[in-house]
Amino acid sequence: MRHRQFFWMGIFVCLVSIWSVFFSFLYEKDVDVASAAGPITWDGGAGDSDWCSALNWSTDAVPTSTSDVTINSVVTVITTGCIDGGVNFNSLTLGGAAASVLQLSKNIGSGGDITINSSGVLEQMTAVTQTITGSLIVANGGILRHGTNNATQDYEVDFSATTIDIQVGGSVNVDYRGYASGQGPGTAATGSWGSGASHAGNGALGSSGKVPGNGYCTLHDVSTMGSGGGKGNNGSAAGGPGGGYIKLQASGTLTINGTITSDGKTAGTTYGGGGAGGGIKLIADTIAGTPTSFTAHAGNGSHASGSSGGGGGCVQLNYTTANSITAAGISVYGGSVYAIGGAGSIFIQQNGTNGDLTIKNTSAGAGRIFLR
Repeated sequence: MRHRQFFWMGIFVCLVSIWSVFFSFLYEKDVDVASAAGPITWDGGAGDSDWCSALNWSTDAVPTSTSDVTINSVVTVITTGCIDGGVNFNSLTLGGAAASVLQLSKNIGSGGDITINSSGVLEQMTAVTQTITGSLIVANGGILRHGTNNATQDYEVDFSATTIDIQVGGSVNVDYRGYASGQGPGTAATGSWGSGASHAGNGALGSSGKVPGNGYCTLHDVSTMGSGGGKGNNGSAAGGPGGGYIKLQASGTLTINGTITSDGKTAGTTYGGGGAGGGIKLIADTIAGTPTSFTAHAGNGSHASGSSGGGGGCVQLNYTTANSITAAGISVYGGSVYAIGGAGSIFIQQNGTNGDLTIKNTSAGAGRIFLR
């Protein structure tokens, strides 16, 4: 009988020990997760620049949806080590005193507010809408952009927020980040002299007569970027890349007092054609502000003897309650030199109305535009 008592007593002691270790493990994990809540600052302790490496943060824990994150170091933070949707924060502040870049190649899972301060850069490396529940602010000296595309539209600036505020000195800039030289549906075949590329307006023919693809922007539902200029000198002279693509959507007010630009590039080498202007789409209950610069114009050809300008880009503004930005303050002209590219388009619509379409260029009768 006594042996049985010792036996069961031993079993009881073992079980108590196992449960103690188990609950101690849970407690340690809870502490680790909790330490990622509240203020958390980048310190780069892991040495690999990855958002999802815990040792890169002041709490030695990856930020969660309750974390107030600050990155204000000279660093380019990558997100390749995260799962899709693994970038989470309550608030995110970039820059301020140091050149801080965040390359967003994995999508935001849960996000509140984003503030891009001076010297801060947020570079979207996807073509997926990034949704946050609070405000997106691009302050003086801050930059929002996407990666540089090549043959396909892999990267876009595409954000949805409650309010968006591009402040004086702040910039949403995707200039020259559309299709690369000789790429895109509106480019032209290689010739001795490069033709301009198309987007809203058709690119102008170079003196070699290589016809670019027709304009392809859907004017009332802008979703595309500009094509790259035609190559010249039988392929050795690059055309200018096209402008990229921006889509900003706010359920409340979208304010632009800074710059928002998606320009095609002038060919950098003799004989190349100009890149087409890119695409910009703004959607909000109220669109407010007076932009410092609002452009989606094309690049020029590189030489007056034979290389030509690209076609202008596409801009769309959709609002419900009010809008302060008019077509007069937006530039979408075609590029020039040997010949001038076709006009760009500006479509401004209040929900429930037909909207107003404006076709703008630097010279009457220059180039063509394809209405879609």
